[in-house]
Amino acid sequence: MDDKSSTNPRTITATAILAAIASVLMYLDFSLPFFPSFLTFDFSDLPALIASFAYGPFYGVAIDLIKSLLHLVRTHTGGIGELARFISGICLVIPSGIIYARNRTRRRAVVGMAAGLAVMTVISATVNTFVLVPFYTNIMPTEAIIAMITEIIPAADTLAELIAFGIVPYNIFKGIIVCLLSYVLYKRLSRILHDR
Repeated sequence: MDDKSSTNPRTITATAILAAIASVLMYLDFSLPFFPSFLTFDFSDLPALIASFAYGPFYGVAIDLIKSLLHLVRTHTGGIGELARFISGICLVIPSGIIYARNRTRRRAVVGMAAGLAVMTVISATVNTFVLVPFYTNIMPTEAIIAMITEIIPAADTLAELIAFGIVPYNIFKGIIVCLLSYVLYKRLSRILHDR
């Protein structure tokens, strides 16, 4: 966390602006042809990761929470999709922000994002396997969920294969894109975020 201005009005204002941007980006989601249609892609974790680098992981988590709550207005998944995105988002921003805060260098940023990506992949797979996907089957039949992934990967016909060949690669792909964009954009935005 930025020890000089972690709770000053400028930090709070910047966090609110980043949360608004993240909320808009979450609404601008889209399907990708190589993932099941219910795994829509968006860039909403980008502002959260940038805030985690700039002000500390608390602010990244706050942004992820705000955007997820605002997205509930138009949920098609009974809140399960929003919860899944929130969990994966905080698993990315917390380790990234903690590791980067200890030594604010590009190398530490890369190490932090790699750790965040690993944590996000493992935790998302675990939570989806034992909680989210089983709960989601109350909204959509298991057969319909499996059918979505067999359209992409014909050999995948179980929930375990849905996790292994759908959700895990999706989280890795999304995490890499968000991390790359954060790496490119953060230093350019740092002067604005810190008024330096």
